[in-house]
Amino acid sequence: MLETLLPIVIFASLALAGVGAWRRISLWRQGRAARVDLLKGLMALPRRYLVDLHHIVERDRYISHTHVATAGALWPPPC
Repeated sequence: MLETLLPIVIFASLALAGVGAWRRISLWRQGRAARVDLLKGLMALPRRYLVDLHHIVERDRYISHTHVATAGALWPPPC
């Protein structure tokens, strides 16, 4: 029974993943293309990530304390 059920479940999950990917791609295609300076965007990525991360962490007091304990390795940068 397992030899029959397992392939059915695997193929069904692959089919559902394909349908989900097709829906996501169709949503992406509905949007408009944006002009992005690739080099400038890549240079701003680390700073933008840290700013957004800290705004999110600020919202929850417990997470902010946990974040201080786990992010200590990030700052100060190694010499």
